[in-house]
Amino acid sequence: MGAHSSKRYPIYASLVDEDGNILGSQANPLSVSGAGAGTAQPEHVLEPHTFTNDEGEQTGTMTDYTGQPPVQATYQGGIPTEVRIEVPTGYYKAGNPDYPLFAFDANFVEDNIKQGVSIFGLNGSYTGGTFAPSQNTIQTNATAFNQNQSDYVLLFNASVPDVNENLLGLSITFMTDGDAAWEYETGKNLNVTAMSFNVMVVNGGLVANQQTIDLGSASMVFNLGNAGISGGTLSFDVVFTPSAGTFTINNATPMINVDIWSY
Repeated sequence: MGAHSSKRYPIYASLVDEDGNILGSQANPLSVSGAGAGTAQPEHVLEPHTFTNDEGEQTGTMTDYTGQPPVQATYQGGIPTEVRIEVPTGYYKAGNPDYPLFAFDANFVEDNIKQGVSIFGLNGSYTGGTFAPSQNTIQTNATAFNQNQSDYVLLFNASVPDVNENLLGLSITFMTDGDAAWEYETGKNLNVTAMSFNVMVVNGGLVANQQTIDLGSASMVFNLGNAGISGGTLSFDVVFTPSAGTFTINNATPMINVDIWSY
């Protein structure tokens, strides 16, 4: 390359070949293309920096998150032992002390993690609560007494607090001394007193335990049937089924106590 100047004309440059021949002059300047070369695209370069590629000068469009406020990322949950972060496209400086990228879940707090357990460095403080169901006691009398072949049935309907949605169970105690008698053998009588049933809630229905008095020569089963609760009314049947002898209800409308357990 040679350079020429004079007082009249400014400096200009010329290219020469290996033999010293001038390839361009002031009168016949050499045309040189200013286009760049490369495969980078705007999304590969940080904004607002410029670069050149096969198409000429371009401006980068990649977001630079360095020094910007934290960016909330979406995540894929439901995977045991891990949280998969879906990172927004952009540049994040390694070791950035401002932690510009985060995933958010309002339930990720120490109160929701068991004490002694750490999840992603957050130590739990939850110790569990004490479960204390409430108890209501009501009294009611039988509404009817029926005999159905070998079964003797007392029918009960009781108004109870409307705890259909949170009922845990019932404890039913009935029959006072002298209300019922069972002559299981000729001349041998047994007073039936203070029987009780525990009734649990299973799949929305009431299920009661069964009791049996076994005297060797004869037995009698006590069962709770047709138990249900709806609209604040508890209904059930008390069924006595002796294997032999004579069962007598001296009080056709005996009183019962119903303990109602709910939460």
